[in-house]
Formats: sequence, C-alpha cells, structure tokens
Amino acid sequence: MRISLYIAKRFLFAKSGLHAVNLISRIAGFVVVVAVAAFFIILSVFSGLKAFGLSFSTAFDPDLKIVAAKGKTFAANESQLVELEQLESVVAYTNIIEERVLLHYEDKNTYAYLNGVDTHFSKVVSVDSLMALGRWFEKGSEQTVVGYGIANTLNLGLFHLENSLDIVVPKKGATNALSLQKPFRIQSVIPVGIYQISEELDKKFVFTDIAFAQKLLELPAHHVSSISLKLEKSYNEATLTTAIYQIFGNAVVVKNKEQLNEALYKMLNTEVAAIYSILTLILIIALFNVVGSVIMTVLDKKSHLKTLYNLGTPVQKIRRIFFLHGFVLTLISGGIGLVLGLIVVGAQQYGEWIVIPGTQLPYPVILEWKNVGLVAVTFVFLGALASKTAASVVRKNLLS
Repeated sequence: MRISLYIAKRFLFAKSGLHAVNLISRIAGFVVVVAVAAFFIILSVFSGLKAFGLSFSTAFDPDLKIVAAKGKTFAANESQLVELEQLESVVAYTNIIEERVLLHYEDKNTYAYLNGVDTHFSKVVSVDSLMALGRWFEKGSEQTVVGYGIANTLNLGLFHLENSLDIVVPKKGATNALSLQKPFRIQSVIPVGIYQISEELDKKFVFTDIAFAQKLLELPAHHVSSISLKLEKSYNEATLTTAIYQIFGNAVVVKNKEQLNEALYKMLNTEVAAIYSILTLILIIALFNVVGSVIMTVLDKKSHLKTLYNLGTPVQKIRRIFFLHGFVLTLISGGIGLVLGLIVVGAQQYGEWIVIPGTQLPYPVILEWKNVGLVAVTFVFLGALASKTAASVVRKNLLS
C-alpha cells in the first residue's frame, strides 16, 4: 500500500513528458475545487434562507407546545403548572386560549384566530420586536393587538374608543343559527397595537388577555387550549416530553416546532433533497475530469507500467496505484474547495459583505457543520468511485 501510494504521488506531482497531461490534471483539480466550493456555499445559502423564512413563519411557535389530545381545551390546574415550571430546562411557560372568531368593524368583516394569552407570553415570544405600531395590551383589560393584514382589511385604527372592534363567537351549545334566539356572543375590544411579521401571519392572529378570552368562550378558568414552553438551548426533548406526560397524562400531546408545521418542514426537506441531488450531479460531472486525467496518466506512463508488470507486479496493484492517484487528486482538490467555501461563508455570515439587491439586509447564510460533513462525505465517496472507474482501464492486454 505504501509503495502504491508513493508511486501514485510521484505520478501526480512529478512533471510528465507530455505537457498536456499536466495541464489536464491541473484543470481536473481546479474544476473539483470550484464544484466542491460551490456545493458547500449553495447548501449554506439555502440553510440561511431556510432559517430566515422560518423566523417569520414560526415567529409565534415555542420550543415545545402542549396541546389537547382530544377536543379544543384541556384542564391545567395550579399544581400541574407548578410541576411544569420546576422541570429542568424549562425557562418559561405561557397559557393560551385559541379559537377561530369573526371580527367586525363598522361595515367590514374578517375571520381570524383569537389568542388569549397571559402575562408570561412575552417571556416565551419576543413580542416587542414584532410590534409595528402601538403597544401590547394590558393585563385584565378589554384591549387587543392585531396583525397588520387584519388592520388593513378592516381599515382599523388604534385607540378608537367610539368605534371599537367586535369579536363574534357562537354561544356554547348553539349548534345552528335557529337553536337560540341569539346564537352568537359579541364582545367589543379596543385595538391598542399592530404586529407585523409576514403576509400570512399578519392576517391570522388577534391577541387579547386570557381572562377575557375565557369569559368570551365560556371556559373555566383552569382550561387552556395550549401551553407554550421556552426552553434552554441544551434541553433533551425526549426526557422533557416524558416528564410532561407524567404531569398531564394522556390528556395532552407535546409537539415541537417541526411537528407544529409539518407541511412547511416537509416542503423544505423536499427542497433540500432536490438541491442536494442537483449539486451532486454537478459534482459527478466535475469528477469526469478526474477520470479523464487518470486515464491520460495511464496512457502516458504505459512504458513504466509494462516494466512494473514484467518485474512481477500484479495488475491489481497497478490498478491500485491509479486508484490512489485519482483519489489523492480528489481529496486535495475537494479539501481546497471546502476550505474556500468555509472562508466565503464565514466571511458573509460574520462580515455581511453581500446584501440583498434593493435592501440593506445581508444575504442570509449559515455555517453548519452538518453541511461540512455532508459535502466531505459526498466528494470523498464520489471521488473514490470515479478513481476506481478510471483505474479499471488498466488491464493485462494493456501491459502485455
């Protein structure tokens, strides 16, 4: 093995009698450098875009969310909440009441999800960074915070005491409009703030005090739709989930961010697989240059190979020389390309020297070690495959 590697390195680094062979080897190495660097940079860019998009789509999603296993609400008494707060890794929790409601303002209507939240909500979700106008509602008040899309649809202003926003929900037990004389409950609230995140979320939620929501929906004080948890960065999800089930039993289901947005994550994972497949195909095409370089070296060193064969060197060992020749070329070129990609991504992540056209926002990239490993494993595997393919041209009839 050592002799084969020594000869392979001599063939790779020593000058050939034919200038074209040296040129082809350099071109092959350069193409692999560019392909591997581009592979890593594009994966890092997509990771950045993915995180950038999720920061909007999952702005209100906690690290873990406890929801009812059946129905819309579940009971969470004081002792259970105390146990939950004392769990390791739990930084903060917030109780939430959620229901789909009709919003009516003057002569306009729109549907939204009413979220009744307690004072701990700001500890789980950074509401201050999401506010575009006004302020967050006060505890125990009949105030509300709406999305920019809702405010725009209803032509809604803030602090209008005369023209308040009406929240309309069906009365408990009203199965149809004719079952009760007044089948709906209507409660007026005063908009005091507008949040702005994304077009989809801005039309989705309206926030009020949890006590107001429980009263409007005729729910007991200890009933909630969900409990959102903010956790330490190094939490163990499996251990924590088991502890939560021990507190609440089978009445709840615990979901992480990916489970709360299954369709979105499934789409993103599909896109990652598609991008990886395309980049792998480009790398395969680049490695054809390595195959060509190895074959040209075989033809150039044909006289030397005949000497080795006549001295008793088996064909298999001669093939190993050229396999190592191509593999070393791939490793060196791929390694340089990966380092180059790391430098470019690191410079953009920390230096923010490329901005999105028309904005002052830096182009989002994330340097992830899983991408480093994925690119390294891919070019090493494909490089070995390409080198083995090229070395297979060495046959007995070529050496005879």
